[in-house]
Amino acid sequence: MKNKYDEVVFIDLAFEHVVVTDATNQDLAKLDDVKNTWDLINEDTSTANMALNSVGLPKTIDGLTKLWTHVPLAYSFVSPKRNKKELIMAATRNLYFERGELCETKNSLFRVSGKVAVIYTETKDGITNYVYHNQLSEQDAAPNR
Repeated sequence: MKNKYDEVVFIDLAFEHVVVTDATNQDLAKLDDVKNTWDLINEDTSTANMALNSVGLPKTIDGLTKLWTHVPLAYSFVSPKRNKKELIMAATRNLYFERGELCETKNSLFRVSGKVAVIYTETKDGITNYVYHNQLSEQDAAPNR
């Protein structure tokens, strides 16, 4: 039982985890540029919210950060209930997991990487995930990074 638990809960230990940093003025300027000049290619209002609901976290930026940065607890030989909760959290995190560094503002998390930007915004209805694409060539886009 413990081996199966460890297999599911610790599957992603070799991968880079999410790091959340406060957005700088430069990050905020980049975010404004993305929203104003890049092409919105996807808007998703369900995936993050379903993931948060499944693990009992609030549909907020804080809840999303807790899901992505959760460090799983070791297997408990005396608490099957805790093991079940950790398994659900780990499985959800592994299915719906960001990697790398995200910048945080009061109501959003975002990353701009090359020609793609991912923005998670908190609204009264939960989290909305936006994906933007920059049509400029890599060479033209370089100064905006």
